Amino acid sequence: MLQIAEGLPQVMTGVQTGQSRPFLGVLFRCCGVYARIYLRRNGGRTSDEASYAGRCPRCMFPVTVAVDADNGVDTRFLQVG
Repeated sequence: MLQIAEGLPQVMTGVQTGQSRPFLGVLFRCCGVYARIYLRRNGGRTSDEASYAGRCPRCMFPVTVAVDADNGVDTRFLQVG
């Protein structure tokens, strides 16, 4: 599981519903496609339990990125698969 730092600037957000929705940009090397994975707050509890989750749009390879303020990275684009 990858980890990302908490408290990053919210410059990358979805705008479909008029509300910002944090996401990460992911290049899925398995199929050579780019997709967004969105923040989910595991049951609405604390941000310590938050993670970004998604799947490759072609082969459905799953990816989960934990939010970790102490040990995470501060990049918004990742390569997986």
